[in-house]
Amino acid sequence: MLLEKERSGDFRILVVAPHPDDEVIAAGGLITRACKLGIDVGVVLITNGDAYQRAAKVLARGQVPTAKTYYQLGLTRQRESINALTYLGVQPKNIIFLGFADASLKFLLDKYWEQPCNIGGIGTTYCPYKSGVYNPGVAYTGENLYRAMQTIIKSFKPTHIIYPHEKDTHDDHKATNRLINQIVTRSRIEAVLLNYLVHFPQWPVPKGLYQDLDMPLPPLEEPENWTRLKLTTDEIKRKYQAILLYKSQLYTLKDFLLSFDRSSEVFAHHHIKYERLPSSAKKSNY
Repeated sequence: MLLEKERSGDFRILVVAPHPDDEVIAAGGLITRACKLGIDVGVVLITNGDAYQRAAKVLARGQVPTAKTYYQLGLTRQRESINALTYLGVQPKNIIFLGFADASLKFLLDKYWEQPCNIGGIGTTYCPYKSGVYNPGVAYTGENLYRAMQTIIKSFKPTHIIYPHEKDTHDDHKATNRLINQIVTRSRIEAVLLNYLVHFPQWPVPKGLYQDLDMPLPPLEEPENWTRLKLTTDEIKRKYQAILLYKSQLYTLKDFLLSFDRSSEVFAHHHIKYERLPSSAKKSNY
């Protein structure tokens, strides 16, 4: 069983999220329990979620969002994740923002491995955030993303890595899955790999807050790969309060976000399959 107290003493859990809020809606209960058990929990947020148009329009108060609006949205979502994760017990030093552009991850891995990419609402080819990120000013390339994530994983030495499922329908989530798979394979990382699902048609249902219901298993093949973490009443309540701290998202996604605050969380055991990176990556010393 996941996170049995008698077996968790030497665990180090790394949660990887494409956008702020993914980490809590997918694994907020697990994070809460791990922190309460004294387990080191690290969270890496690859983007600041700074290209979400609906949230940017709310922030712009009905006006057309500008690059400055999207930049402010990124700062806002960064603060929200920090507030939510520290509320659940994660140490601030273990919360890492990479600052890559929202909606760019697929393109970085497939097309912009060495050449910087200009995708997203802010309109830069580099990380515009001057503080609070892993490498301010880093160029938006697939290679830089790979190296940053690889360095963090090797440094943190996780026993468990929790990251998006390959069948997630959001491109940033699918790209994050590919990225972690490649790093684990090429660097020979020995860790338990657990995947979470956020975006998938007609899931989870019903939409809204149903804390007395289990999280349904996603309608995917191989249901035996999934494991369920039953949450305590306190863990459910704390996850709920943490979700409410993502205020920039509640205007447009409240029912969807609260759909993940159930009496359990589900994760799929992942078995690595070799996947190709761009040919330029093969020349590098990974």
